[in-house]
Amino acid sequence: MAYEQYVRLLSFWGAIIAIILAIVSILFQGVTIMLAGIWAVFVLPSAMLYIALDIVALIAAFLVWRRYVPMLETAYHATWIPLIILGILSWAAVGGILIFIAGILVVLDKENVKA
Repeated sequence: MAYEQYVRLLSFWGAIIAIILAIVSILFQGVTIMLAGIWAVFVLPSAMLYIALDIVALIAAFLVWRRYVPMLETAYHATWIPLIILGILSWAAVGGILIFIAGILVVLDKENVKA
C-alpha cells in the first residue's frame, strides 16, 4: 500500500472516530450539567468550553471526511494541517469525557456529604 493510501486510510477513520468522540462528549457534557446541580457554577464553564470545542471538532472532522479524503490521491500533503487541527480538537472530546467523570465524582461526593 502506498504512502498516500495510508494517509487516506488514517484520515478517513480518524475523522470518523473524532466525530463519534465529539458526539459522545457533547452528550456527556449535557448529562454533567444536569447532574451537577448546585455545583453547576463550577462545572458549567468548562463544560460549555468543551461543548464549543467539540462542535468545532465535529465541523473539522466532517470537512476532513467530506472534502479532504477524496482529494488525497492528488494532494495528500495538503491534508496535514486540517489533520493536525483535528487531532488537537479530538482531545477536546477526550477532555469532555474526563469532565463528565469529574462531574459524576462531584455528584457522588455531594451525596456522601448528605449521608
